[in-house]
Amino acid sequence: SPAADATPTLAGISLPVRISLPEAGLPPALARDPVWQDDLLFTHEGLSGPAALKASLFWEPGMAVQVDFLPGTSFRALLDDPQSGRRSPLALLRQRLPQRLAETLLPPEPARRRAAELSRAARETLCAAVHARRFQPCGVADFRKAEVCGGGIDVREVEPRRLESRLVPGLFLVGELLDVTGLLGGYNLHWAWASGMAAGRAVLS
Repeated sequence: SPAADATPTLAGISLPVRISLPEAGLPPALARDPVWQDDLLFTHEGLSGPAALKASLFWEPGMAVQVDFLPGTSFRALLDDPQSGRRSPLALLRQRLPQRLAETLLPPEPARRRAAELSRAARETLCAAVHARRFQPCGVADFRKAEVCGGGIDVREVEPRRLESRLVPGLFLVGELLDVTGLLGGYNLHWAWASGMAAGRAVLS
């Protein structure tokens, strides 16, 4: 998964987020919706969980990651609510996110002021910290922690129905030997079984 700077104080926190790669040149199939909404897990080494693992399939070194830590809820609406005027942004966020995370996300000074006292600019800053938090990962976890393998033999080098090599007749290639990688959710297992069956039938035919 894309790993940010180590965040040991947040380790163990898991929550649903919306994660995206604003700078990614995603393939056409994902170009309309380059966002994944799933659970994010903070570890002692960085970020993991389904949301991070899905984004990591398309992440490249130097690319920024953007996270919405409060999907489905408008933090701006909470700040603008007249009933929230005497409360601080931090108090409002603590009701919806783990305390350690809320304290880490918000800038200290405006986070402890009364919501009614905040300027428009301060509100925008707070909302960006919650809904559009950007960071640049320093790398990815090693092979031992990988869920799937990227790369492999170019699929153009195999006959699609038989999965037989176009370069070496009689050689059949299946599963992660080929450059086919799916999102989490059973897609890679399905590909492994389906491609294995297709190749097996071809061998017996």
